[in-house]
Amino acid sequence: MANMALEIVAKGIRFQAVEPRSSVRDRLRNEGVDGKFGGVNRLTTVADPIDILVLNVTKASCLLYASEKRR
Repeated sequence: MANMALEIVAKGIRFQAVEPRSSVRDRLRNEGVDGKFGGVNRLTTVADPIDILVLNVTKASCLLYASEKRR
C-alpha cells in the first residue's frame, strides 16, 4: 500500500480515504500512508471532496472569465 501511495502522489493525484472504518484507518496509519492520502478522518464523507472539487473548478472558471473579460 505504501508503494501505491508513493506512485499516486508522484503523479500529482490527490487521493482521500472517505468514511473509512477503524480497521482501515489503523492500517493506513500503521503503514504510514495516511498523511500521503491527505489524512484519514472518519467524518469525511464522499460528498466532501466533491464539494471541494466543484468549488475549485468554479473559482478557476470565474478567474478565467474575469481575465478574458479584461482583454
